[in-house]
Amino acid sequence: MNTQQQKLKKEEALNDKAVEKYLRAHPDFFVTQAQLLADLKIPHNSGAAISLIERQVSLLREQKVRLQRQLLDLIQVARDNNKITERIQKLTLELVKANDLSAIIDVIIDNFHGDFLADAVKLCVFAQPASLLDDEWDLMMEVNFSDDQHKPACFSALIEHEEKLICGDLSQDQSIYLFGGQSEAIASAVVIPLNVSDEFDATPNCIGLLAIGSREGERFHPTMGNLFLVHIGDLIARIISPHLLLESVE
Repeated sequence: MNTQQQKLKKEEALNDKAVEKYLRAHPDFFVTQAQLLADLKIPHNSGAAISLIERQVSLLREQKVRLQRQLLDLIQVARDNNKITERIQKLTLELVKANDLSAIIDVIIDNFHGDFLADAVKLCVFAQPASLLDDEWDLMMEVNFSDDQHKPACFSALIEHEEKLICGDLSQDQSIYLFGGQSEAIASAVVIPLNVSDEFDATPNCIGLLAIGSREGERFHPTMGNLFLVHIGDLIARIISPHLLLESVE
C-alpha cells in the first residue's frame, strides 16, 4: 500500500461515527482537553436568543484571537529590536576600531548605507577637524563641516534641545540643507542631533546632525520608536568629538 492509499484509508477511518465512538468511550475527553472548547462551535437550543454560555464561549474565542495577534506582534517587535541591536553593536565595534576621523566617517556612511539600508546619509558637523582629512573627503556629498556660529536655523528646535529628533517628513528648507540635489527623491527621513556634554555644564552641546533619508514615505514616521536612534546619536557624538576643534568637551 503506497503513501497516498494509506492517507485515504486513514481519512476514511476518521469519520463522524469514529469520532462519536471515541467520545463515548472517553466521556471525560473535554475535561482533560478543556482548551479545545474555545475553538469548537457547540449548538445550544435556546430559540432565537443566545444563551449566556454561548456568549461566554464566543467572547473567550475572540479574546484568544486577540491574544494570539498581540503575541505575534510582540514576537515581531522583539525580532526587529534584536536586528537593530546587532547592527548597533557592529557599528559600535567598527567605530571603536577606527583610529582617525576619516575612518570614523567612512564607518558611519558605510554602515547606514549598508546595514541600515539608507538611500541617503548626511553628516553635518558644526566644527572643524582637529587634523587635516584626506583630500577625497572634500568631494564627498555625505559630510559637511561648518563652524559653530553657522548652525542652520531650520533645525533650531533640534539644536536647542526642544526636540529629541525629527522622524518623518522634512520641510523644504530642511531637506535641501541636508540632501541638496537628492532632496526631491527623499520621501521620509530621520535627523538625529549629535550632543555632547561639557564637564562644567550639564546642558549638552549640539556638535552636529546625522540625517538618514529614504525614498519610501512610510519608512520613517513620527510614531516609530526613537530610543535606538537617540543612542546612535550619543554614540557618534562621543566618538567624533575628540577629533574636532571644540571649545570644551568632556
